[in-house]
Amino acid sequence: SILPSPQPIPQGFSLGKLNPLISDTRVTSIECSGPGKFILVKILGKVTTTRISLAAEEIMKTIENFSQYTRVPVMPGIFKAALGNLVITAVISEFVGSRFIINKYTPYMILEQQPQAIYR
Repeated sequence: SILPSPQPIPQGFSLGKLNPLISDTRVTSIECSGPGKFILVKILGKVTTTRISLAAEEIMKTIENFSQYTRVPVMPGIFKAALGNLVITAVISEFVGSRFIINKYTPYMILEQQPQAIYR
């Protein structure tokens, strides 16, 4: 079967300081563990610390950008939305600070996650 390819990311969608990481095809995930903490990226299966950190307002702006383009409302707790080949999973909390992980999906990743069917 042919898998549907992800829709392109809409023009105008921006994640500010994270844009270079989004456009780097080697990066498969971007993790922000809270305000002022360095962003972690996964490149070729290896986690690397970047020199990029986000303030609390920038974290919320990132989550709100996904919300705006996907029309998934932002509420305290867990926020999950998909846009193009990007899937964001965020924990929204004023108490401990919001954080998120953005995973990039390719058709190959979807294939790898599917259990292999056995044909006789």
